[in-house]
Amino acid sequence: MSVYSNWKYFFDSFWKFVSRNSYPIVLVLFFIWICIGIFPLTCYESDSMHVIAGCNIMYNQGLTFPPVYSYLYEMQPLVTYTVVGFKYVFPFLTCEQIYCLLSAICGALFIVESVNFVYRITSFRKIFILLSLFLIPESFAISMYPNSAIFAAVFFVCALNRLLDGKFYVAMVLMVIAPLYRIDILIVYPVVFFIFLFQRKSVKESITRSVFLAVLILLFVTIGYWGLRANPLTALTGYNGMNETHSFASQVKFAVFTFYTILNFVFVPMGLVVLFREKKFGIMGIALIPIILIHFMFRYTGCAPKHYLYLIPFVSLISVYAMRWIYERVKGKPVLKYGIVSIVVLFLCLGIRIDFPDSPWRNVPDSDAKLGPYVQFCRENYTKYHVTIGVGAGQLIPTLDEYMLLSGNLFYPFYIHEYKTVKEGKRIAVKKWFDEKKDYNLLACSWEDIFYFPNLLLEEGYEFRELPCENFTYELLKGDRRVTLYTREIPKGDIQGMVQAIDEVNEYSKGEDLYIVSALENQDYLLNKLSVSGKVRKQMDRLYKVN
Repeated sequence: MSVYSNWKYFFDSFWKFVSRNSYPIVLVLFFIWICIGIFPLTCYESDSMHVIAGCNIMYNQGLTFPPVYSYLYEMQPLVTYTVVGFKYVFPFLTCEQIYCLLSAICGALFIVESVNFVYRITSFRKIFILLSLFLIPESFAISMYPNSAIFAAVFFVCALNRLLDGKFYVAMVLMVIAPLYRIDILIVYPVVFFIFLFQRKSVKESITRSVFLAVLILLFVTIGYWGLRANPLTALTGYNGMNETHSFASQVKFAVFTFYTILNFVFVPMGLVVLFREKKFGIMGIALIPIILIHFMFRYTGCAPKHYLYLIPFVSLISVYAMRWIYERVKGKPVLKYGIVSIVVLFLCLGIRIDFPDSPWRNVPDSDAKLGPYVQFCRENYTKYHVTIGVGAGQLIPTLDEYMLLSGNLFYPFYIHEYKTVKEGKRIAVKKWFDEKKDYNLLACSWEDIFYFPNLLLEEGYEFRELPCENFTYELLKGDRRVTLYTREIPKGDIQGMVQAIDEVNEYSKGEDLYIVSALENQDYLLNKLSVSGKVRKQMDRLYKVN
């Protein structure tokens, strides 16, 4: 046999293997790509920093119900005990690393179970469904920072698959566990009625089963929350209050846009039209009910894409019909086929970046908005926006919980990896600087600042206690070392508010050294201005001493 024949036989065999196993191969490659953004195992989201602080405190000071400190414990009580439980099993890992790792594992399971769910409903090729998930950035972004939503989501979608298997009581158990991780998952539970209808059960039987399941779930969830000493009604009424006050209304449009992206604003309506024309009303019910309920619930409070996480399998369920319709129409039409593929590839690879005059801290070369792989093609200097076009991570959209990209999502894991690496490097450098000091005072000027640096102290075993002051003030103690943490939440860009907070806390600190460790760019921008005026003195990047 000639060399040519050997190579031809090898490549033919290899291609047959790839063709037969395309889904698991692409799935593994997808997970490897996501892992780039998962590491380093560090948290960049502020709410989770507070949850991690509560976990550190519980591990250091003992198990309590409820925790000494946490964030929104009333709506996500099981998260703290899960992280602390794993900390006892793996003491060489920090609570932050454990929370990150568990979120990443849940994220991977969520992708697999979502593919299985859509496959069970549609019988479409799994690799096709996986592509639809890839085009929803939150499907992979959620794995790159610790959060409670992914825990609830994975139990929920597993429960749906067990319902489709006919395993009613297994599904019930999973649907009881999910709200203990995050109570808002209950919003999408009415979809089970349409699952029963899809299984060709009568309307009467579907209603009976749904009501029976709802009663059991509510009973056991109530018992679970009672046992954990949490009251979920507090969180639910809080959501209602924020909807009434429109607290985060201005942020909802950014969260919704970065969740769906331009592609799914096309695919979802198109998919619904296809479903309607094919008279697949049962599938429309399964897909639309959760979408309607979630968007209603978070109409003024959905300030980050993670609030729409539970919709991913249902958005995928709709979009795959649009993608299948397009696929069937472009067969035998190479110009149209490659034109559509080119548009999708451009969206995934082309990075458009814009400078915003009202956010000057994002326009400097070392800004978070300038991170990530990026090869610039052109830049206009005729307007104040200085639009740049290139290949790489596109415009940063900082929602209230997550950092998302306007375009260039193929490079999203690389962007998040660099962002987390840079941010963690600054935090560790500040920690090393403080290691030489025994007693000092800290002023946190934002919600994000409060545990950005102190979590590193809690990881070293510092004891935590709250001081009886008008504003939230904490003390961290270890041996003969003492750190006093004063907290003030200064609105973005309020330099006068920051000056007032510095003066106020300076009086409390009674002449002792007072420092500010800034977690956010906008706060750091203000502090740099104050360092010029002599109000503070910059010690190093993100660290300032009050004069």
